[in-house]
Amino acid sequence: MSKTLCIIPTKDRVESINMIVESLMYQTERPDIFIGDMSSDPRLLENNWNLNCSIQHYEKHLNGKVMRMRVNGQNQLAGYQAGMEWAVWQGYDLCVGTDDDIIFEKDWFERGNKFMYEDSLEKVGVLVGMTFLPHKPMSEQTCPTHLLTHPEYQGTLAVCHYAHCMFLPPWKERKEYEQVFGPFYFRPRQAKSVGGFPTYLSPLGFRGEMMLQTALHFQGRKLVHDPQMVCWHYSTPFGGLRVLPPPGKDTFLKADLDVWSKFLARGTASTVKP
Repeated sequence: MSKTLCIIPTKDRVESINMIVESLMYQTERPDIFIGDMSSDPRLLENNWNLNCSIQHYEKHLNGKVMRMRVNGQNQLAGYQAGMEWAVWQGYDLCVGTDDDIIFEKDWFERGNKFMYEDSLEKVGVLVGMTFLPHKPMSEQTCPTHLLTHPEYQGTLAVCHYAHCMFLPPWKERKEYEQVFGPFYFRPRQAKSVGGFPTYLSPLGFRGEMMLQTALHFQGRKLVHDPQMVCWHYSTPFGGLRVLPPPGKDTFLKADLDVWSKFLARGTASTVKP
């Protein structure tokens, strides 16, 4: 059995799920897959011919495992939580949490697995790479020298910004930060020890993944960024778990930011609602 589980929450994006599964086929080290299906139609994924062919190929020809589970919840964090609990139950050492519209470069999991397994003392809580946009040239996604010292490029909790994970730096070595962004490695037992994902957030689920990562940081774990691990975010413009009901984004954002502020002020290694 693979010891890495790729967790993909999804809603009404069957084309994107098929795309990411096919992307994972070409990894030099393939993970097992957990699809947290939160689609409006509970049969959307199982009735899609292309997706079923991809999953059957992944299992029957590539000897991988794919778990599709219907998940109830109001945001993407419910899908992550279900996958994390499944991973603990099944004995996975590592998980990767990802959006459903991501494509990975072929060595992403090989490089990530090697680094995380070399950390035998499990001091690293989270590992991420670069997250680029496929429709923009790399010249627009490379950090200009004069911005390398800008507060938004430092990955601190004081200035929450993801620029260091989205604009390529001139260095190739891994670096530690206080906050990171993008598909992320984590250890399911560690995630469970701090309370898991904060599924109580609004349907927007804003900063939910970061709350888990920051709780691990408060626990004394390292958050590491590897600029040589590359993925591409296709930003699918339909479906998804952030298509919001009334009263809308502004209300939900305000509610989640209030929780985030209280969580940061508490400063403890717990995702329990502050």
